[in-house]
Amino acid sequence: MSRLGEQNYNLLFNNCEHFATWCKTGRHRSGQVDSVLERARHWSGLMPSALMRGLELLVQRGLLDDDARAIARQGVDKLEQLRQSLLRKLEGLLERAGDGTDRRMLLTGQSLADELAAVEELKTRIDALLQLPESPDGASRN
Repeated sequence: MSRLGEQNYNLLFNNCEHFATWCKTGRHRSGQVDSVLERARHWSGLMPSALMRGLELLVQRGLLDDDARAIARQGVDKLEQLRQSLLRKLEGLLERAGDGTDRRMLLTGQSLADELAAVEELKTRIDALLQLPESPDGASRN
């Protein structure tokens, strides 16, 4: 009864499944959200290495022309937007974490920090790769 009329709905952190599970068990959880986030973490872990390998091949073979570099730069800009979004979410989560005794909140914060670090590393690697000069025959120099 204490949560009836609550206005704090959030798809990832406070949805109807969180509420129903809390009502039944006293635990604020969503199995569906946990499952989706776990799959997203798995796939996002595979994407940076595949993206970097493809970009490295394009640079090595001299196939990264000005148009391709512009497209890659747009991708880097989107990574920066994602980085900023993750940073805002992490800051908001830390503000709500209070004294740090909520273990689930701390784990979520650590997960966001890990994702933020991965995005920052990927952005740095792509920036460095796009800065490689090309030799006269079109191949990149290392």
